[in-house]
This record gives sequence, C-alpha cells and structure tokens, in this order.
Amino acid sequence: MFLPSLPHLCRPLLAGVGIVLVLAGNLAAQILLPSPGTAHREDFNLLGSSATAALPAGWQFSATGDLTVRWDDPTNLLATSAQASSGSPTAGGRYNWGQSTVDRALGVMSSAGQASPVSLLAWFQNPLAVPVAQVDLTFDYERYRINTKSATITFHHSADGVNWTAASAGDSGTFAPGPSAYGFATPVSTVARSVSLPGLDLAPGGSLYLRWTFHTGGPNSQGLALDNLSLTTTAVPEPAGLALAGGAAALGVAWARRRRRRPAGREGPGGALLDSSNYVRRFGAMTTNIRSFLREFATFKAQARRGGTVRIRDREGEFLFTAVGARRHLLGSARGKIRFEGDLTRPTLPDEAWKPSL
Repeated sequence: MFLPSLPHLCRPLLAGVGIVLVLAGNLAAQILLPSPGTAHREDFNLLGSSATAALPAGWQFSATGDLTVRWDDPTNLLATSAQASSGSPTAGGRYNWGQSTVDRALGVMSSAGQASPVSLLAWFQNPLAVPVAQVDLTFDYERYRINTKSATITFHHSADGVNWTAASAGDSGTFAPGPSAYGFATPVSTVARSVSLPGLDLAPGGSLYLRWTFHTGGPNSQGLALDNLSLTTTAVPEPAGLALAGGAAALGVAWARRRRRRPAGREGPGGALLDSSNYVRRFGAMTTNIRSFLREFATFKAQARRGGTVRIRDREGEFLFTAVGARRHLLGSARGKIRFEGDLTRPTLPDEAWKPSL
C-alpha cells in the first residue's frame, strides 16, 4: 500500500487497517440463493485465460494440505496460481483449466511442492422472506490430465463454514490412474453429479457453505476441475398454502387469539361455541409451532383424528387444530323419520295466482 503523504510511523498501522478491510470485504462476498423456480449457474468462463485469475465472488480455495477447512480461515486464497488450455503442464497449483480461452473450469493439480488436499469453497446466503427447505445441485467434474496416481473429489456442506456434513452423492468416485496424458479441447473424462440437500430449514439471512475437496495425492497428480454448477431452491411452504382436508373426515382449524375478548361464534366439534382454554383443559392438546406443524403434518393429523387437539403458536396468536365429524346429509340423518304424501310435482300455487312477470 503506497502512502506517500503520511508519517513513516503511521504507514504500517494504516496498511494493517487496509488488510482488515480487504478480508472483511471478502467475507461479505456471499452468493444469493435463487428464488424457487429459478437457478443460480456458475461455469467459470469469466476467469479468462489468466494464470492468476480472481475467483468469482463468494468462492475461495483453502490452503494446500489444509485438513481443518474453515470459510473464515485467513490463509484461504481468492485467485488461481496457474492456467492451462493446451500443452503439458506439470507444476502443481490452483488451476484455471480451459477447453478454450472462453470455456473454463476451476480446479487443482498437486505436486511435490503443492500438497494435497485442496478444497474449493462457496458461500451462499438466503435472501428470501421464507426459509429454504431444500437445495438441489448439478455439476461436472472434469479431468484435464490423467497421471499415475489415483484421485478423488469429495463433497460437503455446512451451515457455518466450520462444521461440515458429507454428501456422498456429490463425490466423484475414483479417477483411476494411467500413463500421463492431457485433454483440453475435450477433457480426458467428465463425471456428472446431481445432489439434493433436503431438510435444511435455512432461515432468511441464513448461510449455506459448499465444499469440494480435491484429493490428488501430491506428485504424479491428475489435473481435476469443477464446472457447470447449477443450483435451485425449494422454500418451506407458507401456512396459507397447506391443504387441511383429507380422507373421510373434515379437518377444521379454530383461531384463538391471545386476547381476553374473542369474537363470538367460534364453533367447536358438534357446532358448540369454542372457548380455547376450556377446550384444551377438557380434551388436552399438543403444542407446537407453524414450522414443526407443517413438517410433521401427518403426525398432527393422526393426533386430531384420535380426538386430540394441536395448539399451534406463532407471532400473531394461536391456532387450535382438531378433527370434526364427517358431515351428514339431512335426508340421510332423517331416513325413516320423514314421510312424504301427495304429488310433490304438483304446483303449490293455484291457477289464478300464476301471472306473467312482465
């Protein structure tokens, strides 16, 4: 950092401040998760053909040989250290691989001086107003160099960038060794993967970290890359979108606000007026929140059908969820009790009462 007009003793201090600001800016460079029905895509083609290309925002490499991978590790790196789209490269590094100057991929080749493993990390954040229930991904692993040491890539995800969960559906499997050879116009081989991450319950503003770890074994390494990432989301459904009826019984929801004055006319089973506190004391209730109710709806429905009640609490108040008996038709319930006599098709008005309407 060049600070020509400042006293000598001030320059190291402000240079340190500049470093802190750079790191803070990097940590804030998250990728926004897409809305349901749309996709986020990354093909790394904007890397160009530079050996020291800056990674896309929200992406990092771990340091070489790092076994305790963290997103916030200050030794993480934000650029490649080598590139190849032709020739016979042998140096280890963080590679900007390419089938051409405009079709790129991001990966690794290790060497005696470039230890294995190396991880490629991405940070996503939920910008939606609702939680994200599931993330689905597709991506390709591309092999640009085959060599005499086998290699693999493993896939993990995390909510905090520190504690990682393996998702083996995203692993590459073994890249078998062979005599040294290269493929650029067409990679030596490509492995396509499709991964679903259900049950995330990622709250608005929450983070999702993804990690691809390249195990390339040091010297005699194969050259591997990640390419063609596509990511979609599924949101937790809104309560208004839930269907509450099914089977032979009609299921009802009674709204009971936490207020002393409640509107008259709230009906419970059998048409009786419902006072939530008395009803709960009489029949008992399970208590839950909206999110758990939606997730375990089948369980709570079964509880209601057995005569129980579910109390659902949210910021606006409470719901009582209970089952009511199936509706009965008038004629069915009065069968054998009503007798019809006479001609029901005969008009009830005398002839002289009939008058034109105009």
